[in-house]
Amino acid sequence: MHTIGIDDNGRVYQRQVRGPNWETLASAPLIIPATLVEQPDNDLAPKMTPGDIPGIIFREYAYDPLSRVRQGWFYWLQEQGQPFEINTDSISGPPGIRAYIYQSTSNNHGPSPREWIKVHPSALVLLGRNEKAFSIWSVVNMEANFTGDLLITMHARRTFGILPQTRTDLILGCGQYGEEVLRRLDILADETHRAGPFSVVNAAREAAAAIFIAYLDRPGEDLGALVKDERLKQVAGVKSMGELLARYHARDKPAERTKRKMPVIVDRDAELAVLCVGTILRDIGWAEWSPIL
Repeated sequence: MHTIGIDDNGRVYQRQVRGPNWETLASAPLIIPATLVEQPDNDLAPKMTPGDIPGIIFREYAYDPLSRVRQGWFYWLQEQGQPFEINTDSISGPPGIRAYIYQSTSNNHGPSPREWIKVHPSALVLLGRNEKAFSIWSVVNMEANFTGDLLITMHARRTFGILPQTRTDLILGCGQYGEEVLRRLDILADETHRAGPFSVVNAAREAAAAIFIAYLDRPGEDLGALVKDERLKQVAGVKSMGELLARYHARDKPAERTKRKMPVIVDRDAELAVLCVGTILRDIGWAEWSPIL
């Protein structure tokens, strides 16, 4: 297993856990502050402030932008978060460097990735320092290599660019109901980037309700009642997608999940919920899918 050190100038050093000397890495790896989120909530963003030393970092090994898959290792901050003097070998670096030490095992600084993903299947990884610049990832695989380091494979959480281009003129033709539709769609788009799976599903449910209220001219009713309107049967699939979103809502209630033996909502459910909203908009003629280039 490896230990790495990072000095105040951003230089990166590495050694085996029991090795005597540190070596300066000739080509500095991409290292990003990481946050492991066990219970995704409405405020899904890193909370670091300027000057904070990250408790966990991700060291990238490979990245494929087409498949949006990233591989690398997690390292946990050691030495109680204080800089530690390290001795580099005489060839690759000067002696007496003070650096922050990170180790590729969690020690007592939190759960290991294996423990964490096993207990929390909907857990997410946030890469970045703060809410202004970060990305969201799901762990899809873990492999222990020859040295014992755990190689993590992650897939980018979809930014759900699956909401179609809306026909704003047609939507606003419904007056104040149309304005509410656009407002709910804006909330949904924002939630997909920042919130946990249930919050995304709930935002999708509220967006679908606003769409049906405007489309059917039935203000003040919830989605469960709206999907029973016979007029929705005239648009193939729309009624079924509305029913799906209405039923998803119960999954956040432990009593309902136990009674109906339903699984907890995870990231894939959120993706499906957003896709349902986009398809409803398209099928009633209020939006068009953008071509895939």
